[in-house]
Formats: sequence, structure tokens, C-alpha cells
Amino acid sequence: MSKRRRQHIVNKKQPGGWLRQNTIALIALLISAGSLYVSFDAKRLAEREDVRILGGQVRQDTNFELIKTGLPLYSVVVPMRWDLVVANNGQRNVSIVRYELKHFTEKGSDQFTGLDRGLYLANGSPTDFPLLIPAGDTVKFTVEIGVPIDSKAGELIANYQGPPFRSLREAVYYLAKNHLDFFGNEVDPVLSNGEVTGLSVKPRSKEPIFLLQLESARGGNFWDAMFWYRALR
Repeated sequence: MSKRRRQHIVNKKQPGGWLRQNTIALIALLISAGSLYVSFDAKRLAEREDVRILGGQVRQDTNFELIKTGLPLYSVVVPMRWDLVVANNGQRNVSIVRYELKHFTEKGSDQFTGLDRGLYLANGSPTDFPLLIPAGDTVKFTVEIGVPIDSKAGELIANYQGPPFRSLREAVYYLAKNHLDFFGNEVDPVLSNGEVTGLSVKPRSKEPIFLLQLESARGGNFWDAMFWYRALR
């Protein structure tokens, strides 16, 4: 084979070799970039605050109290307690510095005197801020809310002549026996041996909605909505 012929074959193969070399370089670059992204993403996840508010169980075994606020819009409230669990699912400790409670209606959110009655730890003591929640840990809270009730329900309870209600549940059952709930909905009592043991409410019945928001020292905001009937279920 002549020298010119060999040179022609070599030149013919060169483009394929160039392509392989550049493909390998590109793959190496992509792997390097991917490793950098994974490293950055892992760092970002490690630094991110991941807090969840769970639960929302209404405690019906608490003492019943009817409070007149003197406010024109929410003249009567009933203190109710919701049990919550705050979970720190992130990889770093989170310091909670404050909380805020709001009441939501069809017209938007509002706050009023007597709404926020305190945030308590599981042992019943008031929460002191800042509160440190270690990574992977959980803290149990109870938030007490002054829940506005319907004027008819308030009047019915105010005119009650029997022995004092020993718990929130007894007040709920008394209203149910009169086909009413705290929020003015028409309900049917569930009876067992002539005693009220529950109530049946229509799907579109009114219920209060509350928003609890926690704020961390790094500016993170974590919130959850609390309901009445949804919490009872």
C-alpha cells in the first residue's frame, strides 16, 4: 500500500477519533457538574429548615367555660384546646422564636381580643421562647383558642338550668340534644340507651378555621390549619 493511500485512510479515521475524545470529555464534564450539583443540593438540604405541624386533636375533656368578650362581632367565646405535634424533619436544630394565631372566615382572616389564650407544652406549662427543637426531634404543644360561637348556641347555654357542665363534651351533647351545635348548624343527636353519645352534622355545615404559624430564628415560617369537625374525626 502506498504512503499516500495510508495517509488517506488515517485522515478518514481521524474524525471518529476526535468525536470519541470529545464525547468522553463531555461525559466527564457532565459527571463533574452532576457531582457538584449533588454536593450543592445535599448542602442545601442540610441547611434547610423542615418543620411540620401535625395533629390538631380537639380536647373535649377540658373544663367548659362561656366567656363574654364585649365585642360586637364575637360577643361570646368558648375556650377550646387543640393538641399538636411539631416535628423537626430537617438536619439541623431549629429555634422557634414566636407564634401567631389567626381566625379565618369567609371574608378573610382576623384577630380579636380573647382569640389567643396561650401556647402550652405537654406538661401544661406556658411555652417560653426561644424554643429549641433538635434535628429529628418532636415537641408536643397545646394551643388554647377562644372560639366564637353562634348567638343561638350562646343563648341556649346561658339559659341552661341544670348542673354545671363538667366538660366541653357535655356542653356539645347538650346542644346536640337541642339539634344545634356551637356554630349555629342544625345537627341530629346520636343516642344510646336514651343518652347522647355523639352527633350527626351535614357535610356543608359551618365550622371555624384557625391558622397557627411558627417562626424560626432564621426567618422560617411553618403553619397548619386547625378545624373543629375535621379534628373531631
